[in-house]
Amino acid sequence: YSQFVNKSIIEMFELVFDDKVIQFLIEESEVNVQFKNATDPKIIAEEMKSVIAILILSGYDKKQGRCFYWDTKVGLKNIIATEPMRRNKFFSIMQFLNCADNNKPNLEEKA
Repeated sequence: YSQFVNKSIIEMFELVFDDKVIQFLIEESEVNVQFKNATDPKIIAEEMKSVIAILILSGYDKKQGRCFYWDTKVGLKNIIATEPMRRNKFFSIMQFLNCADNNKPNLEEKA
């Protein structure tokens, strides 16, 4: 525990979501883009980190939908979501976010 006491939130985040994890998510998302024959949103590491942070945020600051994090009404907007990323970019990345190669499904998981 003592090794984490003086770490910032960002440092703690990057201990879990290090460059290797972020790159894996980007690569698998790119595979999903190709699988869906879609236009590549050209995801960069900082954007993927922002998406993950917003997903973490959505786990404890529940709203009716993810789009409400960018709502300008008082009480809805959340700068954790709005500052690092535009809403459309978030949803563009989310539609391709993937952790497994769809070309190699694990049929045992379907049971």
